[in-house]
Amino acid sequence: FVAGTDNANEPFRANGQLMRRAVSSVDLRPLKRDRKQDREWFGKGLGEYFTTMKRLGIASNATSLLFGELLSPLMEASGGVIGNGCKIVSHAVYEMALAGRTELKEEDFRAACDNLLLHASIVSNPFTTGARGMKIAVAA
Repeated sequence: FVAGTDNANEPFRANGQLMRRAVSSVDLRPLKRDRKQDREWFGKGLGEYFTTMKRLGIASNATSLLFGELLSPLMEASGGVIGNGCKIVSHAVYEMALAGRTELKEEDFRAACDNLLLHASIVSNPFTTGARGMKIAVAA
């Protein structure tokens, strides 16, 4: 059972038997841009996601995105939360499909972030502001 809200722990706190049968919760902090190891974890996490997207035929250029400058603004937009990064990617895939393409482009990520900004899911759009410059190492 995985959830990202404080309310998710309420059933466990209220039921002693359930607490003894379940694994205790683990709080994960957002990954930080200024820590090399965190950048690598972010790249590896999304690397698996992109590799699966290519293998399933979702986006033909998914794995090539790992070696460009895409991960830097994606990490910034996601706030260092891999799940948020995956959410942005899924919205970018939607934009790609609407355009009738099989390759993701930066404009898809820009549009995805603009949409998520409107819904307050993210707080900035580095694909629009042009934030770059952070290299993220990804295992091939």
